[in-house]
Amino acid sequence: MNEFLQSFPFLVQLEPYHFVGLYQKVYKIKLYFPKYPTTDSHRVTVFHGNHPIALPSEQSSIVQVDKYVHNLLATLDSANVLPNAKTPATYEDSIALTNLALELLSIQQQHGCKVAFDKTLMHIELTNFHSGGNHCLNLQRIGGELFKVAHHTLPELAVGEIVKRQTTLQRHVQVFLDTLEQLEEFYSNLSTIDELCFVILPATIDTKTTYRIFKYDQKVFLKISLHPLQPAAVDIAFFGPTKQVAKLREIYDEKQDDWDPECNVYTNLVRIFNIIAFPMRSAAGEQSDHANKVHLTFRWKIQKMDIFENLDNFLEKEMQSLGSLFQSIFNSKNPTVKELLKDKGVGQIKRSFTTLNNGYNRKPPVTANEVTKLRTKIDSISLDSDDEGFTCDQAQLDNSLTANNSFETENYIMRIKVKWFGGIETFEHRRFQKFADIFAKLAEKNSVDSACIMLNLNDSIVHPSDTPDSINYKPNQFISGRIFRGEAPALPVTVAPSATNNNTITLKIQMETRKQPLRLQIDKQQTMSVLVIKCAEELNCQPKDIKLYFDGEQIDTSSKPEDLDLEGDEILDIRMAKRA
Repeated sequence: MNEFLQSFPFLVQLEPYHFVGLYQKVYKIKLYFPKYPTTDSHRVTVFHGNHPIALPSEQSSIVQVDKYVHNLLATLDSANVLPNAKTPATYEDSIALTNLALELLSIQQQHGCKVAFDKTLMHIELTNFHSGGNHCLNLQRIGGELFKVAHHTLPELAVGEIVKRQTTLQRHVQVFLDTLEQLEEFYSNLSTIDELCFVILPATIDTKTTYRIFKYDQKVFLKISLHPLQPAAVDIAFFGPTKQVAKLREIYDEKQDDWDPECNVYTNLVRIFNIIAFPMRSAAGEQSDHANKVHLTFRWKIQKMDIFENLDNFLEKEMQSLGSLFQSIFNSKNPTVKELLKDKGVGQIKRSFTTLNNGYNRKPPVTANEVTKLRTKIDSISLDSDDEGFTCDQAQLDNSLTANNSFETENYIMRIKVKWFGGIETFEHRRFQKFADIFAKLAEKNSVDSACIMLNLNDSIVHPSDTPDSINYKPNQFISGRIFRGEAPALPVTVAPSATNNNTITLKIQMETRKQPLRLQIDKQQTMSVLVIKCAEELNCQPKDIKLYFDGEQIDTSSKPEDLDLEGDEILDIRMAKRA
């Protein structure tokens, strides 16, 4: 017996002829040989973890105990036996499923949620969390114990990159519940509005919507948009008769500084507008007919607002085009152009443009008819040098004017309006100019660090690296701004509309004085002058000083990427024009 134990040192004798041992830290073996050294009447059981292993039938035919145990160990070493005679892949998956099932049971008990899944645990749905209301989380298993989010009920602004991660079941649930906890104030504000206001839109309220449109009175509707992770980021718009809307906007702008962060959104709005309460829904019997009338009225007002917005956009574009034309002609440094303009009644037209431009910046602005009249006057100025007796190269003059006008037309100056401490701050800002300049101006004016300033447009945060073009800024929009005592919270960066456009490509711009190339985006339908403008904004220089080259040939700024067979990630060279 001692020789037997010496041959198999991992075995321990518990009782006569009864041995147990742990082989290779994996297999638990129980042996009973009552007729030692033969295997007559023997009993042998082997476990892998907690799973019993079925031994090959030929194992029982071995008579000698020593030979029996040696053969048993060789069989285990060759991995020819597995629980219930399963294949290795099936066995590993069985272990993973067992672990996941135990993990699901733990999650269900810990968070009191309902769990639904298929038999292979490839799809799992978690609903009815203790603290989650009507929220649900759907996960899809991508292999082993790793999952990805297939569907969720959180606002998109609140999740960012979270839903793209592949991680464990427990981690997904924990991140989901942590985010829900951060959204408690957000949902509380919306719930109060739903309960105490006559909400018109959205027609179906869900957990992802971040705005509400409700009645202020019989003619005016109020739209409020909240940022899920930043309760202080509140944006308000009004719909209704112009005079009433202007008055309410003035009241809100004046009293915006009185906003109390300790109170909910509804209470703050009631205080600001000095009313007892907002209109609520009528009794159930009257609600249906009245709601239909309100919906029709509101839709008509929205359509009317769209018409005015289109007119505003048209007028804005006309003024930008007219301004670019004026600047390219009357402010040209070309001596030939200056000479040609001497006897053309320049003074009267300049005064007309100044009057028109000042009128556009007033309220109410100028009309489209006034813009058209002045354009006719400017267009009537002939730059034909033949009747003036000049011998300059007309083609060169036209090219110079065309290039400058192209850059100014593309990178036109916009009026950016920022709601700031009860007032409106207006900035003249180029279309492709970064908002970092506005951040810096606001910081300097208020003696704070620019990192403490937060700007948002509707539901989106405006970052210093954004431009009016990247956020699709419209002339009738207002950007909301505020100052934080510490640094503004780091919020998920939303993807700019152009970045998700399949027609957009990224090009690399390299130059001798920079180690790293610029990476700039451009739409395939835009001219290369847009890329030149973006380079100029990055390098803080004039677009006319930049020359782009591709494969050694200078690029015509009037061409498009598709004309040059550019598909993305190509490298262009930039050279700065030498100044006289």
